[in-house]
Amino acid sequence: MSDLVKRAETVPFPLIDIEGAPEQRGRSYGKRAGDRIQRSLTIYRELLARDGMDWSQARALARTTLPNVAALYPAAIAEIGGIAAGADCSIEDIFAINARTELLFGHGKMDTSDPDAPKVVHAFLRREAPRYHIEETWDVLGMRATVSNDTILDRAFVSDEETVMVCPAGFAGAGLFHVALFAWALLGFAGIYYSIARRAYDEVVSQLPRRTSVALTRSMAHHPEVQHMIADMRIALEGAEAHLDRVCDDWANGVDHGNDWPVKIVACKYDVVTKAWSVVDTALDVSGGSGIFKRTRLEQLVRDARLGRIHPGNTLLTHELVGKMIGVTQMVAVKKERAAWTVLFDRLAYSAFQPSGFPGLTCATDQDHPRFCRQPIEAEFHSKPRGRRTQHFESRKHTG
Repeated sequence: MSDLVKRAETVPFPLIDIEGAPEQRGRSYGKRAGDRIQRSLTIYRELLARDGMDWSQARALARTTLPNVAALYPAAIAEIGGIAAGADCSIEDIFAINARTELLFGHGKMDTSDPDAPKVVHAFLRREAPRYHIEETWDVLGMRATVSNDTILDRAFVSDEETVMVCPAGFAGAGLFHVALFAWALLGFAGIYYSIARRAYDEVVSQLPRRTSVALTRSMAHHPEVQHMIADMRIALEGAEAHLDRVCDDWANGVDHGNDWPVKIVACKYDVVTKAWSVVDTALDVSGGSGIFKRTRLEQLVRDARLGRIHPGNTLLTHELVGKMIGVTQMVAVKKERAAWTVLFDRLAYSAFQPSGFPGLTCATDQDHPRFCRQPIEAEFHSKPRGRRTQHFESRKHTG
């Protein structure tokens, strides 16, 4: 193993070099990332327990996805099983921590039996349940490797056994459960878009020595303006990586930023995604006409990277929240017992369930990153119609 790889394994996002058959790769990764996996398990056991969901229940729900994954991606099951064995945990544990969005959200229904104290009920609807159907509406510019089709419920029934959490609506219902969810989601989005930008940079740089021009006697790598653009791309990547690593490292190590955490999370996602888009956009300029053809990887990277800027939270919401949280407006008048971060998560949760849906994570490659599990169906019910739908409730199938 090279010294570079050894050093890379000590950073917040380590590079772990593995090879071999799927099960062998999984075991190798599980052993070398075992401490990180066990730490993730501890974190999510505690977070779910605080909000009324036992880990055995989380594992049972994760177990229901195994048959579908085994049928569609047997190699993935072998690799995930190897990870579990290498990390000394169960395959259900690995599934559960990778399906934490579904476990944290489930689906929510507003309980208005007491108008003065409404509650949100989070529950799961099994795939084999009757009285629902999925409409394939995911016809979008990018993020085609993931799908967020509409799930239509027609008086579907959910039992008490599959109701996993009840919490107050609005500010009063926000807690560590939701903080962890949005930290994972927004920082995860940032990591994906940074990776897309890095791939675009690597693709363009590797091609320059082979690109020529009638105006040059040497390759385009010697063109002063091309060198300038490449330098801008690399500078943006350095800044994005440093910002993302710092915030993720602080989160993973429990640094107490108090009510500054929402600012740090949304600002990091915005900064990294904005820099990532500038890198990919510049990469398309540097590539010339070749980058617009679908046979090139860059064409997909451009489509995917552009959507990062509308992935929650977008520029409007980010600047509004950050400005208000640091006291630019009178938002500080919110009652002291309501921590400032609850405003962020209430707004983000609202925007995530708008009629446009919640896109989920994008992948840098359609073919190389299959969805490892078919997640449970999630739905949010509303006591009043909202947006373009007129039903008593809306529903979405979120994928990550």
